[in-house]
This record gives sequence, structure tokens and C-alpha cells, in this order.
Amino acid sequence: MPCSRRAAIILSCLSLTLLAPADRPRANEQPAATAGDAQPPTGEPAQKTGEPAAPPKGPEPVMAPAGSFSIGGAIYLFAYAPRLAKDKFEIYAFLLNIDATTRDEKYGLHVQTRFRDSKLREFFLSNIWFQEAYGWTKTPIGDIHAGKFYRKVGILWDDSFFGNVQYFNGLKLNPDYGVELVGSRSLWPGFSIDYSGQFLANNDHVAGSAFGRDVESDGSARLQSAWTGRVVPGWKLGEKTSFSLGISGYTGRIDRSESGSDFRIEQVAADLTLAWGPSISYVEALKQRGQNLSPLVRQGPLAGTPNALYRSGYDTATYFLAGTRWQVLDRLKARVNYSQAIYDAAASKEVEVVPGIVFSFRPNFALIVEYDYWKTEPDCGPSTFIDRSYNYVLNYNF
Repeated sequence: MPCSRRAAIILSCLSLTLLAPADRPRANEQPAATAGDAQPPTGEPAQKTGEPAAPPKGPEPVMAPAGSFSIGGAIYLFAYAPRLAKDKFEIYAFLLNIDATTRDEKYGLHVQTRFRDSKLREFFLSNIWFQEAYGWTKTPIGDIHAGKFYRKVGILWDDSFFGNVQYFNGLKLNPDYGVELVGSRSLWPGFSIDYSGQFLANNDHVAGSAFGRDVESDGSARLQSAWTGRVVPGWKLGEKTSFSLGISGYTGRIDRSESGSDFRIEQVAADLTLAWGPSISYVEALKQRGQNLSPLVRQGPLAGTPNALYRSGYDTATYFLAGTRWQVLDRLKARVNYSQAIYDAAASKEVEVVPGIVFSFRPNFALIVEYDYWKTEPDCGPSTFIDRSYNYVLNYNF
């Protein structure tokens, strides 16, 4: 073959090689990954020729621990129709609940704020207040709460709207500041134990207690260093049957530094709760040892007049609470609650009976109708009614 022709063939082959696409895979070489196949780099990438140097790699970004956050609440429209006073219609309360937990569910926050047009009780500091507000953490022995929460002595509540004697004396639904441990243990199938222990540093001037009945409305007094304990063994006897027995104790000091008459309040309580089919029934007895102070001044020029230092919530007394509620129909509940207190120093008995029904338009929207029958019965003298009223409530939860 002539040399000129052989040189032309060699030049042609070199041209084809130089013009071949740079991304054509070669033998024993994998195709380049697409964007969808890309994996995180395992090391620093090599710098390509002709590209500027990559900036130095900074520290890994700090990510806030993601968790859960929820907002809920309720509103109560309240029509009060008493026989002893004027009718009243109001927004009883607007409740706003905020709950948050960390991703691992080991820490959290619970806050319930309540709003009204006016103060719920005249001793409240505002018409807006924290009913509960605490942080919590899980431990092997139970949840620890720090902040503001309800005292746990006896049954927490009887499910009524209007209340009971214990509530109006500051024994029920009364939040205070402190630290508590709350837990539950299932020891074997069908048997468990709930328990709690609380240290209450001081009170907060928030409660449903009536004015002049307990420490919340006592401007010259303060609750100091109170302790509570509660143990509730429970038995599950069937698919719709359960039984529990609660034992509770409480001790706290009422500091009346202005009058120099500090004293302790001590309580021991026992309660039974039976859930049987569509009904739940309960009974509670509580003995309180408090201040044996006469409600009337006994000596001096003011003898026979009310004693400003006496409060029924301070009195040594025996309390009793009982009630039952039935799921009559899918949307209808009926209930009745009875409560009483027998006061030692006042030598009287206070009784309150509250029957009622709850009709649910939807799971979160209900009409509550209750009748309140509430009176005092002194050992000597006629009985006196505190309240006789019909109460109508529209409750919406969200």
C-alpha cells in the first residue's frame, strides 16, 4: 500500500477517536448515576481541573428536635336560672390547651389557659389565668411534672358541671404550684396500680372554691409545703366491668403570719369506683383535721357576730361524696351526685345534690342540664338554702 494512503487511514482513525463522546462508557466501566440514584458522598470529592476550589466545609447544622405540637380547647355557654337570685347568661369560660412533646416522647409541656369576660371568683388576680401549666419528663418509675397542677386527693372529679361541697371548699379541682410524680404499673393481667406523690410549694389564688371558704380567698394566709400521696389498685373483671380502690393522704401548713395563728390541715381519704356496663358509680369518704375555730365571736363586745378568721374549708370536718352516671342512649347520659360535709366547730352539716343529663349532638358538642339543691343544716336552728337553680350549658370542644 502506498505510504500516502496508509497515512490518510491513520489520520482518519485518530480523528474518529478524538471526536467520540466523552461520556461513552468504556469496557468494565459503570454508567454514571442519575440524580435519582445519587447517594451521599462517603468522603471529600476530588477537585476537578479547571474548577474553583470548594469552600471549606463548615460544621453540621444543628437541627431542633422535632416532636408533636397540638392546640385544642373548649367553650362553655352558661345559663344560670336560680330561684334565690336573678338569672344570668354568660360565656362561663373559654379553654385553650397547648401540648407539646419531643420526638422521643421523653419530655413535654402541657398548658391550659382559661378566659372570661369577668373574674370567675372575686379573689382571682385576673379574668385570664393558667388552670394548669407544667413541664414533664418520663422516668422508669413514672412521669415527673413541675409547675402548676391539680391536687390529687380522693376522686379527681364527679363529672358534674355545677360542682359539689368539696369543690366549693377548695378540696376538688384546686391547682397549686409544685412537683409531682404520677405513674401506673400493670402487675399481672387484670390488675394494675396507679399512684402519685406531690410536693406543693404554695397556693396560687385559683380555685372554684366560694369566697371566704379556703386559703385561696384568704388574703392573710398562704399554703406552705404541702404533701399528697395516692395509691389506686384496680381490677378489670370483664370487658365492661372494672373496680378500683383509692387511698389518699394530704398534709399542709396554713401560714397566717399576720395574725400569728399558723396551723396544719391533714386529710385521709378512701374511695371506690365501679364501672359496670353502661354505668359508673363511686363513693368517697374524707376526714379532715383542721382549725377548730368558732364561726362566731364568743367573747367581747363583738360576741355573736361572724368570726372573720373562720372558714369552712379550714374546719375539722367529715366529707362524703357519692354518685352514678349511666349511658342511657348513644347520645344521652344521666347522672346524679350527692355531697356533704359535717363541720365540727360550726356544728352543722352542708348538703348538695346535683342531678343532670347530657345530650350529645356530636361527639364534641353537647347540652348539659343540671339542677342544684344546696343547703346548710345547723345542729340547732332552721336549714338555710345556699342555692336552688337550673343550669343550662352548651359545651363545644375542638
